[in-house]
Amino acid sequence: MNQGDKQKFAEIMYGVADNFGGQISKEGLQMRFSVMADLSIQQIANAATFLIKHRKKDFPSVPTVKEFLDAVLVPEISPVSRAEIQADKVLAKLKYHGRAGKADFDDPITQDLMTVRWPYRSWACFVLEKDLVWWRKEFIAAYQAYSENRAVIELKRPTESNVIGVENIRQLSTKSVKTMEG
Repeated sequence: MNQGDKQKFAEIMYGVADNFGGQISKEGLQMRFSVMADLSIQQIANAATFLIKHRKKDFPSVPTVKEFLDAVLVPEISPVSRAEIQADKVLAKLKYHGRAGKADFDDPITQDLMTVRWPYRSWACFVLEKDLVWWRKEFIAAYQAYSENRAVIELKRPTESNVIGVENIRQLSTKSVKTMEG
């Protein structure tokens, strides 16, 4: 960072402190800036975002400089790698639990794919071992497509009001048919 990044750095630090319910002194802010001076402002911003999303500690209320430095070093997992890891988790569940396992995956994309596209229990009952290589490739492709288009998919999901509307239409059409017959 350079001296021109001080204002942005201060905004990030105060924002993180506010998020975690803590405060940073002027001296503490200067110390943080001097220790993290060799990082770019983008790295600091990314680390702050990572800490806000993933920090599990409550104390100290403001993340330490070491937490920021560790967060900068967290490698970003590529979508392909993430998809491969998730495919392996599904296959491990199949291996250890078989069809008795539940579709309770931590990853939301895997959870959706294994409840909607491949409902886990029925998939586990009928998938053949020789087909698992092809399934893994299909899963990885589906996972990547889903992760790229997740925002669009979320918008197209039926909401409770949509489902209620569909049920009302079905009831009305059933009543209409009964009226026409009777």
